[in-house]
Amino acid sequence: MYKAVLASLFIISLLQGCASPKVPVRMLMPAKYSEPTNYKRVAVLPFKGPHGEEVAGKLEARLVKIRVKEEGKPWFDVYERERLKEALRELRLGRSGLVDPASAAKIGRFIGVQGIYMGRINEYDVDYNHYKATRSYCAEKNKKGKCLDWREKTVYCKRRQVVFEFTPKLVDVENARVVYSSPYRQAITHRACDGGFADSDEYVMRNAIYHALSDFAKDVAPHFEAQFIAIKDSADDLRGEAETYFKSGVEFAKNERLERGCRFWERARDAGGKSMPLLYNLGVCAEYHGDFETAHEWYYQADEMLMKPDKEVSGALKRIQHKMDARRKLGNQLRQSR
Repeated sequence: MYKAVLASLFIISLLQGCASPKVPVRMLMPAKYSEPTNYKRVAVLPFKGPHGEEVAGKLEARLVKIRVKEEGKPWFDVYERERLKEALRELRLGRSGLVDPASAAKIGRFIGVQGIYMGRINEYDVDYNHYKATRSYCAEKNKKGKCLDWREKTVYCKRRQVVFEFTPKLVDVENARVVYSSPYRQAITHRACDGGFADSDEYVMRNAIYHALSDFAKDVAPHFEAQFIAIKDSADDLRGEAETYFKSGVEFAKNERLERGCRFWERARDAGGKSMPLLYNLGVCAEYHGDFETAHEWYYQADEMLMKPDKEVSGALKRIQHKMDARRKLGNQLRQSR
């Protein structure tokens, strides 16, 4: 599924006018917050506020889906909701007892988890505003279809704003300390005139919740991100075999065969080719294979050949430094997770 999505996006990238062709690169990124990654066995209590139980169920399902390998086991071991309800009944805790960190820690120790997610729904609203607008229309056309008489009319419109915001908290069950808390907000606005909206309020709210939970998931666990990286498709200073190999590499890369393209660019280098576009593309290959140190070296060499800044090379140097920093952070999270 993920490869199919990448392929579709790759095709779209080739249709974006005269911009440099781009190739997809996928990387496992660290969580924004390292502390939550240490709590692998967790449970999710109902949230306080409107639709709190529904949102907590969606958050639980989102946690279960998080994997750092496509076929690997889930990152989090989430305590089953039905078993949690039984534990709450056994402890004789009603909903009023679910909003206090000390009570959450007590529940967590009872069921044997490391952390408890709880929280609050801050906003769950759908608002409508009505207004008038002016539209131009053609009242008369000639036989060739050209408008002869433009007029204006008043139309009645409405604006819909769907807002969802929630604040999850993670409680350490050993000491009842809140180790993570952050608000997440999604606001989606639609306008329609002389008619209704294509999507229902419920559908748009589900979409807002989905995106808020996706942001949450990126903050609390490692996750995959896809980027499209531009390649250089011309190198005017190459000659002979080096030029031929470079062009062949570009053609393969444009046709979703970057691996083969990289082999041609290596041949161009072995044939004595040394140009900024070639060095840059070799950096893209190293980045694609996850060898960020080598990629940084190729990008640095490409930059050294420039007499003035190149947007893509400058961007590559910043991007690869960010990726090296992210990999170090990710390594710490993978080692320290319990």
